[in-house]
Amino acid sequence: MSILLTIALYIPAAALINILLPYHKRLVLLSRLNHYTARILCVLLRLKKTYEQDTEAASVLRGKKGALIAANHISYLDIILIGSLFPCVFITSFDITQYGLPSLLARVSGSLMVNRSNPSKISNDIERIQHCMKSGVCTVLFPEATTGNGNSVLPFHSPLFQTVISSDIPVLPLTIFYINCSDRIAWYGDMPFAGHFLKLLFCPEPIPVRMYADKLLIPDTRTTRKDLCRTAERIIRSHFTKLGVPA
Repeated sequence: MSILLTIALYIPAAALINILLPYHKRLVLLSRLNHYTARILCVLLRLKKTYEQDTEAASVLRGKKGALIAANHISYLDIILIGSLFPCVFITSFDITQYGLPSLLARVSGSLMVNRSNPSKISNDIERIQHCMKSGVCTVLFPEATTGNGNSVLPFHSPLFQTVISSDIPVLPLTIFYINCSDRIAWYGDMPFAGHFLKLLFCPEPIPVRMYADKLLIPDTRTTRKDLCRTAERIIRSHFTKLGVPA
């Protein structure tokens, strides 16, 4: 019940920030609220993370500068795990609006919603994401554009890597690997959210997970979005391979 109470307290606090503050200050404060709330939820959900980071990633993870965080995606738990590492907001699809609680949380948490089914809107989406990162807020992208079963990495999509081209904004590849991943953890396909979340709430076993923050990718004048996408995907797949999982 502590988990539900934490969420119940978070929603009005985040809503109040959205109402009272201008856009820039709102994003900064929401990213911090997301961070502190995620740290609490990590403990309550028994997420036992082992974390390794490259030294270059330290400035990003301390919240000193904006960056595009490119991570693989397995479950809504990924959002809590990433949020517990550093202040951030997330890029999410409008598809999230079909789910009750996730939709509400996405709206109040400062998530940047993009319409992946309408390529004509991509330039507006890129501009909003760039503005967020240039404000010093780390922004998390799941380039697979969906969740998988946790036993492999799905192909990455490159369009939103355009947000860091011709800028000094770095890309941080972040790998999430659940030990003994199963459908208790992974949320994918047409799994109903409510049933999955309730089973997770009442499961007493801890959830071990390994996370790796790699060396920052700094685009130069010759770098393309596809270059960044392929490099981030290759790095994340390499961690799965090292752990004995064919990615």
